[in-house]
Amino acid sequence: MFNAFIARIQDGSPVKFGNFVELDAPLAIKNAQVRTATSEGVSGITIPENINEKVLNYQKHSTGIDESVYLIHTSEVIVPKTLEKRGLYRVKVWLEAYSEVDFNNCIRVTYRLHDSFKKQIIATESHNNQFELWLNVWGEFTLIAYVERKNQEALWLTRYLDLPGRPPE
Repeated sequence: MFNAFIARIQDGSPVKFGNFVELDAPLAIKNAQVRTATSEGVSGITIPENINEKVLNYQKHSTGIDESVYLIHTSEVIVPKTLEKRGLYRVKVWLEAYSEVDFNNCIRVTYRLHDSFKKQIIATESHNNQFELWLNVWGEFTLIAYVERKNQEALWLTRYLDLPGRPPE
């Protein structure tokens, strides 16, 4: 049993000890040098140039509010925050919807990250993984998502990524 437990940890499987829960993060995001990842990898998928420009400059393009599809997130502490240094956190963001039909109409999510990221735009078409995005971050920010849908207008969504230990001291 002990060998099976060690094998699960080495494979990157989630582990739970008491109240401590580790997110089921992809191996790539567990590398301290990696800041983002989707189910398709650290660079996500190729983004069409018109979508890249639209999401990069979302303030000019976003309109309306739709509450049928929304973003959810959870996070865990990788390096605890101290008085001397900021912490490091792993965040998982994913798409949910009020109905299966609403969710199944989603075909691609292009995320706009904070300006501090070297690569500010990353996209995923991983419907089976709820268009998840993984991030290693040190601070809170608002994430923007451009959700393309079958035969419907695209949606603009936002999510403020609050981190464990709020409110800040």
